[in-house]
Amino acid sequence: MKFLFSLPFLFFALNLDARGNDRYQRVAGTYKVTLNSEDASLEPMNSFPVEYKIRRRNGAIEKISYDLPSQLTGLVNEVEFSPIAQGSDVWAGPNSENVCTVSDVNINCAMKYKDIQLDPIVAQNVIDQQIADPVANEAARRIMSHFQQHAMGNEPIGHVEISLEEVR
Repeated sequence: MKFLFSLPFLFFALNLDARGNDRYQRVAGTYKVTLNSEDASLEPMNSFPVEYKIRRRNGAIEKISYDLPSQLTGLVNEVEFSPIAQGSDVWAGPNSENVCTVSDVNINCAMKYKDIQLDPIVAQNVIDQQIADPVANEAARRIMSHFQQHAMGNEPIGHVEISLEEVR
């Protein structure tokens, strides 16, 4: 049995990132809706689990994308954003403009949106299908309404929270 071709292939496979190829990762994180002080009672329900897709090139994060929770929008909205310059805390994409803080262990971004699709009736149906408890359902509807009213304003409406500890 010959292993002549196995060792070079193994070496190449282990060094893909060192050669500059893209590396894609999926990581669970949290999306939080920014609430006004009068809506502080909704705070326990303003967080949504989200799967983030992270693309790295040469070890640096090049792009992040995720789908906004359907409880908020009613429709599929993939959000994609990248740093506008190397080391910049301003990140942008086709439908968002954000300020991000990146450390060795996490990424936090204050999100502002543009050109996202919203359908309050579909979002209410999603909430009704997922949340049977009347009090929790009403709270989810209030959060959705708040999000939709402020989704494309001048202030950040949400926060992306991604732990990088499990991504390495």
